[in-house]
Parts: sequence; C-alpha cells; structure tokens
Amino acid sequence: MDTKTNPTGQVQVRFTTRNPELTVGDTPILIPTSLKRYGLSQIVNHLLKPDKSTPFEFLIQGNLLRTSLDDYIVQNGLSTESTLDLEYIESTLPPQYLASFPHDDWISSVQLSANYILTSSYDGIARIWDKSGQVKLQTPGLGSSLKNTAWKNPETSFLTSSLDQKIHFWEIEDDLSKIGNGKSTANFSTTFTGHKGLVERIRALPETNIFLSASADKTVGIWDFERSPETTVESSSATSSKRRRKNDELVPRKGARAPLFLCEGHSDNVTDVIFSQDPSAAYSVGLDHTIKTWDLITGQTVASRITKNPLLCVEKLNDLHLLACGSSARSITLHDPRVTSDKITSMTLSGHKNLVSDLCASPENPYMFASVSHDNSCRVWDVRATSGSIYTLPRTVKGGSQWDKLFSVDWNKSIGIVSGGTDKQLQINQSSSFDKSQ
Repeated sequence: MDTKTNPTGQVQVRFTTRNPELTVGDTPILIPTSLKRYGLSQIVNHLLKPDKSTPFEFLIQGNLLRTSLDDYIVQNGLSTESTLDLEYIESTLPPQYLASFPHDDWISSVQLSANYILTSSYDGIARIWDKSGQVKLQTPGLGSSLKNTAWKNPETSFLTSSLDQKIHFWEIEDDLSKIGNGKSTANFSTTFTGHKGLVERIRALPETNIFLSASADKTVGIWDFERSPETTVESSSATSSKRRRKNDELVPRKGARAPLFLCEGHSDNVTDVIFSQDPSAAYSVGLDHTIKTWDLITGQTVASRITKNPLLCVEKLNDLHLLACGSSARSITLHDPRVTSDKITSMTLSGHKNLVSDLCASPENPYMFASVSHDNSCRVWDVRATSGSIYTLPRTVKGGSQWDKLFSVDWNKSIGIVSGGTDKQLQINQSSSFDKSQ
C-alpha cells in the first residue's frame, strides 16, 4: 500500500502514556493515517471524556510526531500492517522571550527565588534583580571574580564563590520589596575557606545549616554554618596589593570558618555537587568521568560510577530517580544512581554543539529539564523524546560574538527559564504548560 499517496489509508495504533491519570486502555484502534497531532489529540480527548480538552503531543519510538502518520510511516520505512505505539504527553507551550537585563561583565551563575533573580558576575559583584530588571541589592566587590552563587534562605541570605578559592556568606537585613533601585548592599557575614583550588559550585539546603562545594582541588566540601570550626583567612597571593588595600576594611562580621570535611576520592577536578533526595547524602561529578555518592554524616564515598566522558554538571530528576549529567562530549546522559541499578547510563541525549555547562529541572513537569552550553544555546528536553531537545531558545539581544557561551540556567514557575553567560545578558523566557494541574 502506498500510504503516502493514499489519504484514506488506515493503521492500527495503541495509545500509551506514563501518566496513570490519563490512560485510555491498551486496546489497538484503527485510525486514518492522514491524521496529524491535532487529530490524534482529538481522539485521545474523546476516549478520555474530560471536562475540558487537553492538547497532547505524540511520540513514536522516542521521536516527536511533527508530520502526518502517512509521512512518518513512509519516511521511516514502517508498515501499515503492524500496530504503532503512540505515546501521548501533555503539550507544553514553547518558552517565549520575555526580557534581557544587561550586566557589566560575564554572568557566571543564576539562581531564582519566587520573586527575585540572584546573579554572580566576573566583575566580582553579586546582584539581586526583580522581575522588572531593577537591581534591588548588590554585594561590594572583594577583589576577585565570582564563579558561583546560591541562596541559603531565599531572599534573606546567599553564598558566593570566587576565583580566590573562598566562599562568602551574605545576609540581607532589609525587606527586598521595600528596597529602591540599587540602594542596598548585602552584609558580608562569613568567609568559608579551605579549598586549594577554584570553587566550581556551591549548593545550599534551605532551612538547614549545611551546604556543599565542588572544587578544582579534586575535593567536595561539606560545611555547616554553626558546626564548621572557626579559622583565620590567609590573604590571596593572586589578589593585587592595590586591591588588598582597597578591601582591607571589608572583613566578615562573623569571621572565617573551615570545612567539616574536604572529601577526597575524585582523581580530577570536581565540577558539580548536589544533594540527594535524602539530605544526608549527595552526588558529585568531575572531569575524572565519575559520579560519586557521598555520606554527608561521615564524609565517605558510598558508591562510584565511571562514565564515558568528563562530566561538567549534574541535576536531579526526582520523580524518575535519575541524575542528568552534562558532559564535555556535548551530550547529556541520564543515570540511575541507586546501588541496586545495574545500568551505568540509562539514556544519552544529543543536540548541543559544544560542552554542556549547566542543567535545571522543570518545576512543573517531572520529565523535562533545561540545559545551557558553550554553543550559546539554551535547550528544553523531555526525556520521553529521545531524538533531541523539544525547544531551542535563541539569544534575543543581538550584537554578541560568535564565540559567546552560556554558563548558567535556572527555572521556576513564577519567573521562567533564566540564563546567562559571556554576552552579559540575563535572558528570561517564560514557559507554561497547558495542564495547570501539575
């Protein structure tokens, strides 16, 4: 049968979904091969009989259906005599460009709260922005570029790491909603020192005293705001004498603290670390190709998995019990970190044209996450669509270099997908699902 030229062709399909609340049964039904996404969505809604229709996307063998069934069958050499399995998922609106806020230098890190955006920059300053682009608060420069930042308790305190190998803790005494544009400065509270290499990443666990760090000195730092021992701060030889004189009076009000543990086990730079769902454990990744599981009570390695490529970032997909890892091989790999898993890599997602620098899970859909890369693109992925990303978010402000890179991305429901890098633009893209119940 020439299904490409026969618009009245039919094929048996079996509709499947991973959402138990939206199942229609697994009995195959005969449908016209001329149908596209909209027609297939109408059939599923007819079978579900919902109070309000829900738009769906459809996957065949991990590929999003962008044509009619006719065209897909012909292009992939399939037969209309066999039954097609069509997986349906709730449609998500393409993320729409909202705004860009300019920085004076490269943006190294982005962290979101419900109402504000926290950024760190290579100009040595951390800033808190509101949704309109006003800088509500910033830190004084400490003479060294900032590499990373993290909220301790959103909108009241945060951490920064700098190229001088130190971590700094900042407190916000004023109500951010009552601060005018750039009229407030964060209070420099504590310095955490102990790493002998660049601190690549810091992760805090809100409402607790614990935070973690990943460093180029091949260690994972475990710190506690109360239990970390007090220490003294050595002046950095990398800081010029002129800068040291300028910042002599800027000292932390509560002094300096050392780590509870500097966990050894990686054989190369540790690039990222993240708390597990169990707050007494964490995962780290590094240039030594490994994913390590740590016991935060003892500071000891619990498990270690070797992958094919150097790993640069990690994110949890909690509902799927998976870790997403970005690599220097331009791909994202999904791993089950549980000891009972016999697979090292569960899935590989490709599409970026340069190394993957950061990842962030969707706040609404357990199957989706965003990534940024040194190819200067931000992509949105659905792990059910194994053939590639479902959306690519271009940089909207023109005039950048062809060599621009993106370093950081974060995503929440109230603000959207926010990314930044060497083009010095904090870009916001809003995204919302048709399914508001999730």
